This record gives sequence, structure tokens and C-alpha cells, in this order.
Amino acid sequence: MPEIRSAAEYSTAQLLDVTNDAFSDYAVPMKQTLQGFETFLRQRGVVLPRSFVMVEGDEIVALWLISVRGKRGYLASSGTRPAFRGRGVARALAEHSMADLAANSVNHLQTEVLQSNTAAFALYQSLGMVIRRQLNCFTIPETPLVEAGLAAFVPVQWSDIAPDAAALHDWPPSWQNAAGSLVAAGENLMCLAHYDAGRLVAYAAVYRDTATLAQFAVAPDHRRLGLGRAIIGTVQRALPDRALRVINAQQDDLGFDTFMQALNAEPIVQQFELCREL
Repeated sequence: MPEIRSAAEYSTAQLLDVTNDAFSDYAVPMKQTLQGFETFLRQRGVVLPRSFVMVEGDEIVALWLISVRGKRGYLASSGTRPAFRGRGVARALAEHSMADLAANSVNHLQTEVLQSNTAAFALYQSLGMVIRRQLNCFTIPETPLVEAGLAAFVPVQWSDIAPDAAALHDWPPSWQNAAGSLVAAGENLMCLAHYDAGRLVAYAAVYRDTATLAQFAVAPDHRRLGLGRAIIGTVQRALPDRALRVINAQQDDLGFDTFMQALNAEPIVQQFELCREL
């Protein structure tokens, strides 16, 4: 008889096993290493006592991994082994998880889903989740290198620029790129900043392990001066021979999309950011 149990009862390796199996036939197949999965859990702030698995016999067949920051929850990862789909497993886990969050004073839940994953999207809609915004993902090829120009970007700690970074944003970062995730990244995070008369006017925050530009921005009054290209060029030189990734850029930012095209960035996938009150 299938049973819902706390994810905290299982090892990281066991949770990784079901995750890799669940994503083996994904539109973008993913197979994480144990080290990479541990980094994923830490950076996204997954709380195992608030996360759940469905067990049949001795086997985990599905999971919902939940992050919590204050009164906000985030579905960091969910998946069902292919052989167990179509049995209502995901819905049972979802309903159990949302009830648990509400009982523990979490009043908001959000997640992302691939726009092409119609089955998952339909499930989330049936659970009362609505589209908050649409998101684009890109790869910036490692060659040719973007010209860094004369702008000097200096290494900094996230804590040095965090108080001023949000003023440069046109839209809020998604959960995995937000300040809480950057803090949790620790030494895996590389930050570069450019100042004008002591004022932060451009910066980048990059996850070293995946070469992902978690955040990068230029102050509105310093745009179209080459600082955006300088950010990319500087990061490319800091992480040589690696394609850079941009995950969850807000789709309706036409200026950002034009910038990506100018860099010959390649679209990867598009996502919906979903949310609901609990």
C-alpha cells in the first residue's frame, strides 16, 4: 500500500536516486551527482521535514522537495518514477504537502514548470496554482569571447553589494537566484562589481559549479554604455571554456531579450512561474 512519509527519514542518496529516475525522460534530461544534488538542496533551502515522499514497499516512487523562507514556500523539485505515473501519486503528495505547509504557518507556495510539460502544468492548475509570469532560459556560448572593454569589475562578496543590488533590478529574481539562495551558495558564488564614484552601477553573481548567471544587472542610467557586455566578458574570462547559463529571465523584458540575441545566446527552455495562497 503506498504511504506518504517525511523526506527527512531518507538519505540524500536515496532522494537523488528517485530524482534522477523521475527526470530521466524529462524534456531536458537531468542526471545529478550526489555532490551536485547536495549543492542544489542547500542553495534552494530545501527543508526535509517539510518535504515528502511516496513509498511503496521499500521503494521511494515519488517526492516533493519543499523550501521555506519565512512564510513563503517553494516547490524546489517534484517527480514520480515513470513506472508509477498515472496513479494519482503526484496529486496525493501535493495535497499532503500543501496542507502541511499551511499547518506550519506558510501561506504562499510557488514553483516553476516547463511550458512544454503540459501534464505537470495541468496538475498545478488543478491544485489552484496560477501563472505569475513567464520565464526564459539561455546558454551563452563560450566562444567567441565577449569583449570586456575598459570597465573594471572587481571581486566582491555578496554581502558587499546586497544592500544596493535590488535598486538595479527591473524584475525580481526567481527563487533559486534570489538573495537567500546566493547567501546559501557560500564559496560556490562568485560576485563581480563595477563602481562609479563609489556607487554600485553594475554587478554579476555567478554560481561557479554550473556557470549560471544567477543575477547580473546594470543601473538604468548606466545602460547602453557597454557595461552589460563587459559583465559577460569578465565572467567568461573568470570561468574559461564554459558556456554561461541564464536561468529564469522574465520573458516580457524585451530589452533583456535583445541583449541575449546580441550575445548570440541560445534559448534553452521556457517556464511558467506559478503561485498560490495557502
